[in-house]
Amino acid sequence: MKKQNSEKIAIIALTRGYDGDLSKYSDLIKRNNLIFKNIQLSSSYDVKIILFHEGNISDKDQNYIINNTNGQIYFFDVHEVFNNHPGIDGYKIMCKFQMYYLWDYVSDYDYVIRIDEDIFIEKFDNEIIEKMKNKNIEFYFSKLSYESHIPTNNTLPNFIKEIYNLKNTKFYNHMFPYTNFYITKTNIWQQSSIKNKLNKIATFPDQEEFRWGDLPVLGSFINIENFKSKRMGGLMYYHSSHNILVRNNIFSYVFEYLHYKRFINMYPNIFKILKNTLKLFRS
Repeated sequence: MKKQNSEKIAIIALTRGYDGDLSKYSDLIKRNNLIFKNIQLSSSYDVKIILFHEGNISDKDQNYIINNTNGQIYFFDVHEVFNNHPGIDGYKIMCKFQMYYLWDYVSDYDYVIRIDEDIFIEKFDNEIIEKMKNKNIEFYFSKLSYESHIPTNNTLPNFIKEIYNLKNTKFYNHMFPYTNFYITKTNIWQQSSIKNKLNKIATFPDQEEFRWGDLPVLGSFINIENFKSKRMGGLMYYHSSHNILVRNNIFSYVFEYLHYKRFINMYPNIFKILKNTLKLFRS
């Protein structure tokens, strides 16, 4: 029996629909079952696994997914977000949802664990929420990453600097949480000052033109607001879309900090000059 006034946790994903092509849900079903196998949080929490979708997963498809999943899951239709942006590429709307609209849909939850549909979890620390509370952690991330999309890097930092009225863009350091898997306290994103700024980004025309994603946006806010964030220990998962095995160890931070692509994206003009100089020597 669920305890009264227990803290609520939502394990969420925004997933795609395949209009009756049931074989295409195999990765999602595998993801779901690995969550039930490897994430066993304390029974003192009220935990729900929620799949947000664009209104394109029929009842038949939902029943197929439910019948092949070893636990209870809930579907939630968010088609109104996508309908409010007609003619816009679905990926860009997905980014709007993940950076801004999501927080209204999970406002009743104390914690959100985002595990995307292409994440296959192998190891998880089931004491992570207790550690989060005891250490006052506001955001747990799986690993750090850089933003490689050049149009984003050329436009987003200055826009964030303007809405925050900052003097520089040092916050845009390409040490951003890998947002396909994270745990966050929901209330940090519910603050009116934060939500208003996220709204400005998600609804600004440049978000669509230059494909501003949730990774650099949320990462920048974490840096600017100085949210207490920490890398999750005892974690291992496979990210199938990127073909990456995430496995944290004592060298992870050093590797990510010194990764050459991080510096290429931080100082593109310098690397462009070096590249052109090398071409001169070769000619």
